[in-house]
Amino acid sequence: MFVSSLRSNAFHPQSILRPLNRQVTPFKNPQRHIWFRRRPLYQPTTTFGRTYLVLRNLTLGVFTISLATFGAFYLLDARSAAHRYIFTPVLRLLTPDPEDAHRIAVLALKHGLHPKDNREDDPRLAVEVPFH
Repeated sequence: MFVSSLRSNAFHPQSILRPLNRQVTPFKNPQRHIWFRRRPLYQPTTTFGRTYLVLRNLTLGVFTISLATFGAFYLLDARSAAHRYIFTPVLRLLTPDPEDAHRIAVLALKHGLHPKDNREDDPRLAVEVPFH
C-alpha cells in the first residue's frame, strides 16, 4: 500500500535534484514572514545613499579587522592581564579538579597555545654563577 502511494519517478535520480531546481514557498505570502524576504532591508535610491552604504561597510570592515588584530596581539602577549584574570578563572570554573586543569594546561602548552614573551629581560635580573 505504501509503495503504491509513491509516484513512479520517486526513485529517479533527477527527483533528488528537483527540490533544488524549483522555488518552494510553503506559505502563500512569503513577504509576510521575515525569513523569506529576498530583497535587502535598505536599498538606496540616491547617490548619497549608495555612498553612505559603501562608507558604512568600509568603516565597519576596517573596525572589525583592526579589533581582531588588536585582540590577537593582546592575547599573544605574555604580559597581558587576560591570562591571569580571564583564562585562569574560566579554567578553574570548567574543571573543579586541579589535576584536570593542569592536564589541560600542559596539553595547551604542548600544542603551542600559549603566549610568547618577546621582550628582553631586565639586566638587573642577570645572575653570575661562579666556577661555571
